[in-house]
Amino acid sequence: TKASKAEAARKAKEEEKLAKKALADKKKAEAKKKKAEEAAKKKEAAKKEAAKKKAATKKVATKKTATQKAVASKKK
Repeated sequence: TKASKAEAARKAKEEEKLAKKALADKKKAEAKKKKAEEAAKKKEAAKKEAAKKKAATKKVATKKTATQKAVASKKK
């Protein structure tokens, strides 16, 4: 009958709408996850860079100290 066909069409439309929404939600979730992963990578890279700088600073400081010691021993 006409009524049952209309009802079936309405249900099909509704299901399609829900499927589209689910797909959109899934894409949003994936994008959010990807963004979080990239942020974590950047944070890790920044941590490593800071550690490198700290190590380099430490080496320079050690070299200066060694040089200062050599100068001090020559003065004696």
